[in-house]
Amino acid sequence: MASEDTRLWWPFPVVPSVQQTEDVKAKLFFLEGANLRGCRAYVDESDCGAIAPDGRECLIVWRGRQRSELLLIDAGVVQVKKMFADLSEGEAFRQASVEALAWLAAPVPTDSANFREKAADVTSRRA
Repeated sequence: MASEDTRLWWPFPVVPSVQQTEDVKAKLFFLEGANLRGCRAYVDESDCGAIAPDGRECLIVWRGRQRSELLLIDAGVVQVKKMFADLSEGEAFRQASVEALAWLAAPVPTDSANFREKAADVTSRRA
């Protein structure tokens, strides 16, 4: 996971929209979506992440223009790890973003023993 001192926290200046690549647009979609949900969103090199007010975190690892890896984290423990692939530039990242944002906005389960199952259920409903 990213260290606190290498994160660039959203919002920050970006290039004008006419100069943005699909990669940049996909990342801005995630950053703004997380921000609108009350999360602290960040970029760390080519990866993006967000921390919800309750401490849950997600990280989307950029694996190239056609692949992204999603990690859903609670209390420092990875609860769900999922790979996305799509031929369209930036689309895998967008798909991971939708699932990450849904998980961050989902209510916290009261039964922590079933947390992994419930986290997976939230992400599967978005697939």
